[in-house]
Amino acid sequence: MKTVKPMYLFFDYLYESLEQIGEETLSEWSHKETPILKFCVIDIEDQDEKELSTQWAWIHDNEIDAFREMKEENSY
Repeated sequence: MKTVKPMYLFFDYLYESLEQIGEETLSEWSHKETPILKFCVIDIEDQDEKELSTQWAWIHDNEIDAFREMKEENSY
């Protein structure tokens, strides 16, 4: 089963919150990348994870597309 979780994409990782990335890391790398809120379709078993690699999620720019994919995946 899949679920949708909003997470911040920063380089190749997804974070539950900006605090998870860390202020120091954000300030050191802000000239290269800015965290962006994405809607991720992930396994229900991973919903409590604070950090995930992008390889473990389908990433969407909006909630509607994420829920659509989640429903499709859960229908199998």
